[in-house]
Amino acid sequence: MKRQQASPGSLALMKRKAPAPAAAPGRSERRLEFETMLADLSAKFVSLPPGQVDDAINNSLTDILKFFGIDRISLLRLMPDKTFFLISHNADAAGYSSYTVESLLPVSIAPYGADMLQRMISFSFSTLDDLPAEAAIDRQTFEAWGIQSGTYIPIAALSPFEYSLGISSAEKNRNCPEEYIPRLRMLGDLFVNALERSRGERSLRESEERLSLAADSAEAGLWIMEMDRGIIWATPKFRELFQLSPGEELPLDLLLAKVHPDDRRRVKTLVRQSLEKQEPFKVEFRVMCADGTFRWIATRGKHFPGISDIPERLMGASIDITERRQMETELRERLKEIERLKLQLEKENVYLREEVRTGQGIKNIVGSSEGLQYVFFKIEQVAPTDATVLILGETGTGKGLVAHAIHEMSARRDRPMVTVNCAALPANLIESELFGREKGAFTGAHAKQIGRFEVAH
Repeated sequence: MKRQQASPGSLALMKRKAPAPAAAPGRSERRLEFETMLADLSAKFVSLPPGQVDDAINNSLTDILKFFGIDRISLLRLMPDKTFFLISHNADAAGYSSYTVESLLPVSIAPYGADMLQRMISFSFSTLDDLPAEAAIDRQTFEAWGIQSGTYIPIAALSPFEYSLGISSAEKNRNCPEEYIPRLRMLGDLFVNALERSRGERSLRESEERLSLAADSAEAGLWIMEMDRGIIWATPKFRELFQLSPGEELPLDLLLAKVHPDDRRRVKTLVRQSLEKQEPFKVEFRVMCADGTFRWIATRGKHFPGISDIPERLMGASIDITERRQMETELRERLKEIERLKLQLEKENVYLREEVRTGQGIKNIVGSSEGLQYVFFKIEQVAPTDATVLILGETGTGKGLVAHAIHEMSARRDRPMVTVNCAALPANLIESELFGREKGAFTGAHAKQIGRFEVAH
C-alpha cells in the first residue's frame, strides 16, 4: 500500500485537532498545595491584630519565595507623587543581595514597568530578551541588578496608595508561572487590605488617644446618649463629675435626678430642643452632691442622626466649672465694692472741693484768754466722744472753727467733714440737699446728686 504524504496544511490541521496532553499529576498537586497555602494565609489575616500585620506579610512573602523557588519577592507602594516606589515588605533568598525595607526606588530607573503597573497591567519575562524595545531603560536596570527573569503584578485593592508585587530571580526561566498571577493578585489584595485596616485602626487609636489626652487635660467627661434606649455611655471622668458608680447603668432619668431641681427643667428643655432642631446646645447647671453641696457643670452636646446600624444619639462633653463660678461671684462682689468705694470717693471729693477749710483745729484758733481756754477744754472733752455737740455763738465768733477743731481731734479725723449751711438753703432745696436728687428731678438738676446725709454715712 502506498503511504500518502501529508501536506504542511493538513499536518498543521492534524496538530490542531490532536488532543492536548493530560496534565502531569505533579502539576495538579502543586496547584492544590498553592491553593491550600493561600487558604491558610487568608484565614490568618482575617483577625490579625494590627501590630502583627507587618511580620505576617513578610513571613507570607517568604513562604511564596520558597514555593516558587525565586530569589526575591517584594511588596511595592507607589508614592503619591508617583516618582518613587517604596519597598514596604520584602523577602530574599539566602545569598541574594537584599533590599532595605522602607527604601525608595526611583520610577525613572524602570519607566516601562512603572507605566504598566499604573495601568494595572501585569508583565512577566523569562529572560531579558523577552522585554520589548520600549523597556530598554528597564533592561539596563535589571542587568545592573543581576535580574534575569521576573514577574510584576499590580494590586487592585481599595486603597489610597497603589501597590504591586515584584518577583525577580538571578537566573533565566524562574519567573512566576502565568497561571498563578490571578491568585497572587488576590493574595496582594489580602496584604493591602490588612495594611489599610491596620493603618486605619492605628489612626483610630491615635485619634482616641489624642481625644482622651485632650479630655484629660481639660478635665472633661465625655458622654454618648442613644436616643432609642435613653442609655448614656460615659467616661470615668463624667461619672466622677456626677458622683456615679463606675459600673452603674446610666439612664437619662438617673442623670437628671442628679441635677439641681431649679435647673432640671431648663436642662430637659434644652435637650429636647436640640433633638427637635438638630442643633448643638450648651448649658450650665448645678449637680447635687451627697454632702448636700452642689457643683456647677458646663455641658456641650450635638445631635447625630441615625445611620445604618448606628442609632440616633447625642454626644458631648461636660466639665466642672464650680471654681470658675465662685471666682465670678467673688469678682462681681469685689466690683460692686470697688464701685461703691469709687462713688464714695467721688462724693467725698465733691464736698472736699466745695469745703474750703481755712483754719481747722485748735492750733488755728488764735487766743489765750480764760474764756477761750475754757472753749479749748470743752473741745478736748467732747471730741473723743460720739455725742452730738451744739455750738452757740454770735455771727463771726468762730463757731465753724470750733466745729472743725472737734472733728480734727475726733476718731473721724481721717474722713471728710460734711457741712451744711442751713441758713443759706432755700426752702425748696432743703430736701434735695439733705437727701439727694435724681437727674432731671427739677429744672437745673442736670446730674444725680447724693444727699449730705448719705455722704456723711
